[in-house]
Amino acid sequence: MDYESRKVKWYWMFLFIIYCGVAVYLLFQGNPYLYAKAELHAALDVGETTRHQTIPLHPVAVAASASTFQTRYSFERTGIDPLGSPRSKNFQEFEHFNVDFGIDKFEPQNVASDASGFYLSGKNLWVIAVGLDGKVRWRYKFRDALTDSHSILPVLIDQNSAYLVHPSGQVACLDKQSGELRWVLSLKTDVVSNPFLFKGNLVVPTKAQTGVEMTTINRSTGVLNEDSPHLEIKPGFQLSESPSLDVLIATVDNKVIAVEPEDWQVQWSQTLTDPVKGPAVTVGSQIYVATLGAKLIKLDGSRKGKVDWEADLTKPPAGGPAFIPVVNRLTVLDTSGSISVIDAKSGKVYMRFSTENHNPLAETWSARLKGQHIEEFKMDWLQKGWTVWSPCFDSAFCIYTPNKAMLVNRLAMSGRPVALPLPVERRLVFLNQNKAGHFVISNMMEESEIKKLRKEQSTGTNP
Repeated sequence: MDYESRKVKWYWMFLFIIYCGVAVYLLFQGNPYLYAKAELHAALDVGETTRHQTIPLHPVAVAASASTFQTRYSFERTGIDPLGSPRSKNFQEFEHFNVDFGIDKFEPQNVASDASGFYLSGKNLWVIAVGLDGKVRWRYKFRDALTDSHSILPVLIDQNSAYLVHPSGQVACLDKQSGELRWVLSLKTDVVSNPFLFKGNLVVPTKAQTGVEMTTINRSTGVLNEDSPHLEIKPGFQLSESPSLDVLIATVDNKVIAVEPEDWQVQWSQTLTDPVKGPAVTVGSQIYVATLGAKLIKLDGSRKGKVDWEADLTKPPAGGPAFIPVVNRLTVLDTSGSISVIDAKSGKVYMRFSTENHNPLAETWSARLKGQHIEEFKMDWLQKGWTVWSPCFDSAFCIYTPNKAMLVNRLAMSGRPVALPLPVERRLVFLNQNKAGHFVISNMMEESEIKKLRKEQSTGTNP
């Protein structure tokens, strides 16, 4: 049988090579599972989690909720119970859990929290998430060392994610439940003020030749906005939001500054006599600040920060003021452990009373009590049961009436509170530190709920 000899034409081989090259190019160009070299290097250089990841996940868009969880319960910094529903005064410690960080000499300085638990950072490279049962859910460690004057910044959290920021400009976004790494970014410049979440973005104030660069990152994707705005303000500022004025209120040194968040321009600036302690509290168009000159000051945001009144405190404030709705008063805890109650409209000081506070926490907040307690303590029904809550004595939280500072109840717990309570349904969850220096999660429940739960446990039914 004869076979015809065949030769491969050179131009067919050339076309085949071209075809293969195009196919390989398209495969690598459009593959979402592949990292660019620079991107991979930046990701690997940021840190490590206890969930071993040799190659971090490729940034994938994750829905960013409009709800974010702020210190003092809101970006207005008012210190108002976020749940708002009436509470019993009869809280007792139902259970407490010792926290084992699993790391030597971990001393948290910053605490963020929501219903998923507590997120701790400080003068240590680790960031740790702790559940309400005291168990560590995940740990994340940055690689770059910290200087003596710096610490890992407070963790920012929304419904899905936790955002971790190193003062050198390293940023990591993790799934807040599992600790899984979602995206990382190296800003390659120092962070000069606390980052914050705003309108779907993570905003990181970074170093600039003058003022501050408001570096803006899409928090869903981790993509850096190349046109991040510049703000003429001194580093180290703290922010609050005034929704009614549609501005952000910054405090730094002895200045109160209104910033337009669309173009990041300063609308007005007010200079006070003394430095401001903590962020401003905003209520409608009114702005309240406490100063180290032992004063509480009201500014009218609708009139370019004009000072309406100044109220004298006996000692410098230990933290910012808290607002009591309906009652329309402010409370502030000073460095001597005394609370001043001040009329928010006139600046009149209604009363001062001592809490004998020996806890690390120096913040007050406000919450409503149930109708039966309004009657019991002869409170004004028109004030709807709003009361003052404050750390007091040793390892305790106290509830006071806003008019006469009558002690409603003292809630004793295991350890000294280091952060405001976390309201979760019918519970108040505290992060405490005991005398041995160990941390404890303390779950406080209403007395009636404890009896109900114990009854269900004794009968073998599930709560």
